[in-house]
Amino acid sequence: MTGHHTHFQQVRALSKYHHQGHHNHQSISCTLKHRPAPRAQHCFMSRPLNNTALPLTSVKHGGRCARGRGARGSSVAARRQVIAMVGGSGMCDEDDSTGASLAAASETLLKQRIALVEFQDEMASPDDSISLIRAACLLAKHHDVSIDFHRDVQRPIDRITSRFKEKLYIELDIEEPSDLAPLRLIKEFNAVFYDEAGFKGCLPSNYYKAENSCMNRVLSQRTGIPITLSLVYMEALGAAGVPMRSVGLPGHFMVCPDVPGIGFMIDVFNGGEVLFIQDAEQRLQQIFRREVEIDRDFLDNHSLSNRDFIRRMVMNFANAHERVFDVDKLELLRPFAETVGIHLNIQS
Repeated sequence: MTGHHTHFQQVRALSKYHHQGHHNHQSISCTLKHRPAPRAQHCFMSRPLNNTALPLTSVKHGGRCARGRGARGSSVAARRQVIAMVGGSGMCDEDDSTGASLAAASETLLKQRIALVEFQDEMASPDDSISLIRAACLLAKHHDVSIDFHRDVQRPIDRITSRFKEKLYIELDIEEPSDLAPLRLIKEFNAVFYDEAGFKGCLPSNYYKAENSCMNRVLSQRTGIPITLSLVYMEALGAAGVPMRSVGLPGHFMVCPDVPGIGFMIDVFNGGEVLFIQDAEQRLQQIFRREVEIDRDFLDNHSLSNRDFIRRMVMNFANAHERVFDVDKLELLRPFAETVGIHLNIQS
């Protein structure tokens, strides 16, 4: 096509971040200059990567993924190796403040290294066996080692799922979620997710903060960016027997029911608004200020891998740390990024 009419498959060229496939690496240049004002001179992208195209695709998500065995079999041995390497020499028995500080630092380092080993273990599994919610939590531990997966993430999601099931099976008196049309299911879940639980998109002033990529903070504060809110939304619905797919648009991140020919998407960041293909085109036109066309079979014929989903989350963290010149956090993020094929070139 010519002129200002841009086909959806060509929109990826608008992104400052270029995805080169599953087996190639991405190189991100990060130049940090320490200044009093926390304003980045060189940013990764103009918006977090949940709003930037990797593959312009969708990923099936039916709740908790089946746990693979092969790669995870080495996890216990790897954890022991990390403990021997860090814990054996780092812990301090002194009673003074210096000794306590060293002990706390050693414990933090140990937790971060264990999280990295478990993240590598998770990402070594077959793509459809990767648990997105668990991988997201392990990734976030480079920023906040206090995250407890079951306490801070799984239990809050379980409560959302339980409330939705109560609404379906007791209040609406249905036998299976499939007894309701997809649009009706989304309407009922939105009432739980937004009206009762109070989830909402974060404020523009907080959009680029790293906390919006930490699933424990998203669940405790009931706010986040599109990709993290979408992950909670998909996980809770999937556990209730309503499989979902994430839709990675170049200027936004949405979800849709995993139903052939569904034809609509849900904008989780904007209150669960239901968008049909034409609506999504208009949303992208507002972002890119040019005409955009989406293939009518796009939702059925494209899939975003779990690894690409996590790559987006890695880039969100990288973008957040770079904006506030946090070299230490970028260094902690580096091995997680390399695990999914992203190189961070950090210059302080």
